[in-house]
Amino acid sequence: MPDISFMNEMYEIYYRKAKECYDRKDLMLAKRYYFLAAEQMLKMAQNSEKQLQKARFSRAKSLIDMAESIQAGKRKIAKDEPQEEEVSVSQNEKISLEEALSRLARLEGLEKVKRQVCDWIDQIKVFQMRKERGMSVPDISYHMVFTGNPGTGKTTLARLMAQIYCALGILSNGNLVEVDRSGLVAGYIGQTAVKTKEAIKKAYGGVLFIDEAYSLANGNTNDFGQEAIEAILKEMEDKRDDLVVIVAGYDEPMEKFIASNPGLKSRFKNFFHFDDYNGEQLFNIFQKFCEENEYSIDYSAAEVLKEYFQYLYDHRDKNFGNARDVRNFFENVVTIQSKRVVNLPQPSNEDLQLIKIEDLPSYVEELLRNQENDYDSYDFDDGEPEENDIPEIETLDGIENSEERSELGENDDKEEIDENNKETNKQTEDISTKNKK
Repeated sequence: MPDISFMNEMYEIYYRKAKECYDRKDLMLAKRYYFLAAEQMLKMAQNSEKQLQKARFSRAKSLIDMAESIQAGKRKIAKDEPQEEEVSVSQNEKISLEEALSRLARLEGLEKVKRQVCDWIDQIKVFQMRKERGMSVPDISYHMVFTGNPGTGKTTLARLMAQIYCALGILSNGNLVEVDRSGLVAGYIGQTAVKTKEAIKKAYGGVLFIDEAYSLANGNTNDFGQEAIEAILKEMEDKRDDLVVIVAGYDEPMEKFIASNPGLKSRFKNFFHFDDYNGEQLFNIFQKFCEENEYSIDYSAAEVLKEYFQYLYDHRDKNFGNARDVRNFFENVVTIQSKRVVNLPQPSNEDLQLIKIEDLPSYVEELLRNQENDYDSYDFDDGEPEENDIPEIETLDGIENSEERSELGENDDKEEIDENNKETNKQTEDISTKNKK
């Protein structure tokens, strides 16, 4: 029986990603995700009845029309013009294991993942020593499963693992080939296996990184994704000495994906979970974007940014994009800063580099002002506390004026001194009288 809830979950993921891609003007990727969302909706329609089936068919048609309108809106591509690749190939530089570990250590956050990777490397090195000395070595799998939300560094670590495996002599070149469902699955029977094998061939000697791998298994035995899975498993076995496959995606869908096929279960044994970045780590990532692009942050802006990123972390939901959200936010800030600087009469180098509090989007102020803490001391116009935001000094016994309070204090002091003098004089007179007697 098809898992309708899983299909619906996949539909929501694809539809959300389609909108995100469309908003950032990545039209080709948006078109793919709209088609994938339509595919899931059609499958749900086929397993529905009456009005629900009719509504889902109608929704699928709307998504297809939306995708095709994006395609129609593109300019016509000439026959001799290179078309966009569905498979991304990264030619990684060969580096030493020490350099790879240094780069691993410099990654923001991911402390648990870093420890797991280091432990895994130590185990591989020991097994290699045992093999060199003629000892038996357990059969181990180098393939990996990365789980976690978007923007948590899964692709970055996959690229680094390709270099680590190359440095350890497990892979010959250490390149990374990135694909998703659209890069593996074709639209007709018999074509998917060919398309998948062509993508895998590009990864020989390196790592095949399959993002959102769970989309290949959606509970429908007639889906072409199953054909892609079988082709991947065969290549993993045939090229086990020079190919590593890393699959990635959200936690729960990935668990279902691995459990969907006994071959996947037996080959993927190394699981790495990527936690969301906390507020401090998000701020550090923003700082790194600034450093890489030669920007600096003034103190007032930095304090507000720390509060803002902590707010993002505390109120995160399933759409939380981690480092991706930080990158988009950074680009937004740079746009606002440019609009301010361009109106300066003669901007200095510091002006061109400095991000001030007024360069932050207005919604940052609105979010922080709604918090339990009082953020009114932040002025998003000039970075200085507003006059009305300075707390008043509490009054004493209804006396409002500080000068009056000062005079009152002085009078009290005078009265106290006079009383002390009277007491001293009286004691002196008593002593004199006794001496005379």
